[in-house]
Amino acid sequence: MLAGIGDPRGLDLILETAAEDFSLSVRRAAARGLGAIQWERLEASQRQPAQVQSRDTLLEIVKNDSEWVVRYAAIVGLQGVANALTEEGSVDLISPILEGLQHLVAADVALAVKARADWAISQLSESSPS
Repeated sequence: MLAGIGDPRGLDLILETAAEDFSLSVRRAAARGLGAIQWERLEASQRQPAQVQSRDTLLEIVKNDSEWVVRYAAIVGLQGVANALTEEGSVDLISPILEGLQHLVAADVALAVKARADWAISQLSESSPS
């Protein structure tokens, strides 16, 4: 699967697949794969816009996908994107991720999704500069 190798040249296809594919297992793999993109392989000027696009796509997935396994994978992807944004020094772009995760903890119907979102929040809180 293209998402598993982390090559940013496939980013547009991975984004589209994560949001729109009919197969939940394909959406799940693509959502998770967005968090594993090798951002350093993109030109510096392209990194942040691509990370923001990935973040926004994953936030839509956690809000709208009916399958809990896809939402769970999107949380994994969001955590990876947040870590990349932190490494790039773009911590101001992480707050929508934290807000989306907090919403999941409060409102998602799947216990596994709530627990994974809560764990991601704790990990991101520990790794973000104060």
